[in-house]
Amino acid sequence: MNRHSNEKGFTLVELLVALTLMTIGILAMVQMQIVAMQSNSMANRLSVATSLSQEVMDDIQSWDINTPPVNGAFTANSANVVYARLGAGLNASSITFPDSGTYSAVYTITLVPPDLTTAFISVTVTGGGRTVTLTSLKRVV
Repeated sequence: MNRHSNEKGFTLVELLVALTLMTIGILAMVQMQIVAMQSNSMANRLSVATSLSQEVMDDIQSWDINTPPVNGAFTANSANVVYARLGAGLNASSITFPDSGTYSAVYTITLVPPDLTTAFISVTVTGGGRTVTLTSLKRVV
């Protein structure tokens, strides 16, 4: 009778190979999770910056052209007017979100020649390692 025919189980070499393969697989999954968490964080910061820029743009678009919010913002005498204002009703140059960082918004309103009846609006939000610029036009006459 063969001595080895009744032996069942793994040899030490087989066990080490199996553990090595399993460790490589687990480390790959851990690395994948780290990359996914970093990507989610970056996407969150970009979403916050985009939302803030849209909020500021919506605020500017809602201004009554006959009653500008700041001295002569939509008059021919102010071809380039730069303000620092963040969002609807917020008179601050920056705002902090607990999980996303501090963001600041600056907008520029430029009357478009030759007739100065249209304003070019540019809103730039910076923060969280991201910069988002949103542009629009508004008829001012």
